[in-house]
Amino acid sequence: MATSTPVVPASVELIALAEIQTDRNVRQELDAEDVAALAQSIKLLGQLTPVSVRPAEDGGYVLIAGHKRCAALASLGETHVRAEIRADDSQEESERAAENIVRSALNPYEEAVAVQAMLDRGLTVDGAAQALGWSRARVTARVRLLELPEPAQRMIGDGRLPLSSIEPLRAIASASPKLLDELIAFLADGNEWAAERIAREPGWVLDAAMRSGNGKVFAAHLTRVDSADVATLRLGKKAEAAYERAIELTSTLDRYSYGADIRFDEDDVDQARAAGVVIEFENSAPVIVDRSLYRELVKTAIGRAVEELEAKVAAHDRERKAARNSRLHDDTPEGAVADADREQRGRIRELSEKAHGVNLDLGRGLLNGLSTVDPASPDVARFFVYSALGADYDDSPYTHQGERVAQLAVSGIRLVIESS
Repeated sequence: MATSTPVVPASVELIALAEIQTDRNVRQELDAEDVAALAQSIKLLGQLTPVSVRPAEDGGYVLIAGHKRCAALASLGETHVRAEIRADDSQEESERAAENIVRSALNPYEEAVAVQAMLDRGLTVDGAAQALGWSRARVTARVRLLELPEPAQRMIGDGRLPLSSIEPLRAIASASPKLLDELIAFLADGNEWAAERIAREPGWVLDAAMRSGNGKVFAAHLTRVDSADVATLRLGKKAEAAYERAIELTSTLDRYSYGADIRFDEDDVDQARAAGVVIEFENSAPVIVDRSLYRELVKTAIGRAVEELEAKVAAHDRERKAARNSRLHDDTPEGAVADADREQRGRIRELSEKAHGVNLDLGRGLLNGLSTVDPASPDVARFFVYSALGADYDDSPYTHQGERVAQLAVSGIRLVIESS
């Protein structure tokens, strides 16, 4: 029966730098800035990772891995180094492979794989940073790269996505891995312009991906409630009735309004934050990725909007009632003139609303030569002017529609026809 050769564990000792034989060519390849950065790390934290050596045939030691560490220690004036002394060279090739990371033209993905292999062998992040002569942030970034889906790793590795996109992509993945998959598919689908902006404008790029998505992954902005959401979310009869009430109240306050402006507030966003289902980037709207919670927040926002609108309508009614009471008790000449103006405007509105439909037919007939009228007839002129301008008259000082009606009517129907 064959027996295996026992593995002799390596010992770590403090040995003199002068006893270590190094490859002169390797020394020439070392980057001075990298050595200086590593020296500062060792000065601050100490030598966390020992170099690897093996006994030399003619005495002393042969350096297997750790050329940059030795150079950094020497630059600090140190005379000794912590070294792992190997009894054989069974691991020399793997050690040299790790050392070659810093001298090879690896892309970020390949660097990440190599760093992870070092961590898997028991090195800490700080230890790996010292072994490679990198900053801790660089090692950490490579580790985080491997937390992304493989397509994203490859795109960063080959340069289609910048390294600075790692954190925005991780932020999306932490809330919704499926949404990140959809975003990566969008970026890979010929949208290089978006890939270039993902690092500096992640919210904008995410919005673009959401708009072009297939709808299988839920995501919505926590800004305002869209009328389409009310229909698709199936909020129930009570919530839908409340939404219709909000539209009605909004119309009471502004007859030209369309729909109801229902918005989420900071409390709504806080609930999404607490549940860990919101994505937030600077200068962009928060995005919620949980449909059930979004439904509840929509219901809450609608209910809150109805309460606020009812309070506004009540306040508006009180103001109008107070204004009417004030006018009734206004016996000044100015008050009398104002009452007369209001009465006149009221008559104009009433007349225009009654005549609107008939006047449209009359206007078409006039323009097509099917009807004729006396240009001197102020009544017909006034009716035609109402049909031309429409029945929507108000008290706004910005429209001056009453003045337009008077001017066109006095000028006669011919002016209207010629200007049409």
